[in-house]
Amino acid sequence: MIEEEWEPTEADLREPSTPEGNQSLVDLNRLCNYPFYSVMLDWNGDVMLCVQDWNKKVKMGNIASDSLFDVWRSSGLRKHRNVLKKGKRVLLPCSECNTNGILHGGNHVKRWMDYNI
Repeated sequence: MIEEEWEPTEADLREPSTPEGNQSLVDLNRLCNYPFYSVMLDWNGDVMLCVQDWNKKVKMGNIASDSLFDVWRSSGLRKHRNVLKKGKRVLLPCSECNTNGILHGGNHVKRWMDYNI
């Protein structure tokens, strides 16, 4: 039964919207809100900085040994947030990311800056 639920449909196999190699250039001077309102939790408990980190380059912790709250407030996430709120994508994986990271989460950035966390 589980196999049937997870069997890919034709829609799952469609071409990506931007073919590999044709992505826009990375603008290193661009804000990104992702780490202010989300992280990515992998199947094995690893907590990644961002859902856009497809290659899992930056691991912030693992919920098997760290609480999600502790990871969320960790020095690693703070470091990335402090750089990104200045509009700098100089740390991995952000330095290789061309995602428009300001579509959502602006209110979260403001709250983090208000509390200087």
